[in-house]
Amino acid sequence: SPPKSPRLSLAKAASVPGPPPALEEAHDATQAPSTAVAEAYNILNAVTAQLQSGRISHQDAAMTFSALIDALPLGKLRSSALLNRAHCLVGLGQSAGALADIEAIVAERAPRVDAQRWHKVWMSRGGIHRKLAQEAGRNGDVTSASQLYAKSRADYE
Repeated sequence: SPPKSPRLSLAKAASVPGPPPALEEAHDATQAPSTAVAEAYNILNAVTAQLQSGRISHQDAAMTFSALIDALPLGKLRSSALLNRAHCLVGLGQSAGALADIEAIVAERAPRVDAQRWHKVWMSRGGIHRKLAQEAGRNGDVTSASQLYAKSRADYE
């Protein structure tokens, strides 16, 4: 098995170009749970800021968000990592994968996450449905395109 990467700190996440090291574990037995959660939030926020400023690629950010998703239990933080990875996947032209991440947020019914009231989830899903509809239209699949546009409109409502 590959060696585990060192824990990613906020300072490293904010200053190291390229892909940040993967999160080793969100719940390190040597740290209090609140410390591990704070570290995970720091990673999420730092990578998101790097992505927004163009200092990290969608591919590298998606890898870090994937590490967070794999390490975290159901909850708002994991759902946020799924939402951010979905954004990255759209940027990489992987709309179907992005939609799967959004659907996971809705289906998981995580504690303290009301996906029905989280507008970013529905705006993202609407945008992904629109992109999939455009792809279907370019491929000549008018029926699928029409159905996907209808889903997009419903998500925006």
